[in-house]
Amino acid sequence: MKTGMLWFDPSGSLEERVRRAAAYYERKYGMKPNICYVERTQCTAEIVDGIAIKPDGHVLKNHLFLGRIDEQNAFQGG
Repeated sequence: MKTGMLWFDPSGSLEERVRRAAAYYERKYGMKPNICYVERTQCTAEIVDGIAIKPDGHVLKNHLFLGRIDEQNAFQGG
């Protein structure tokens, strides 16, 4: 992922927060994100509306890091 968007949202389920963030991302960048990194303990889903959800130790609680990746440049969260 070359460019991503950090989103803070402490309210609602992970699925609701991902949907809100993805809608904003799509309005802002003109394309839908396909990856979302979340704080490890908040990773309660593997996919939401076609967006892969991955745990990442660098993402803070209640934050989402969304973006687009292609299969050749997939980042393994950690």
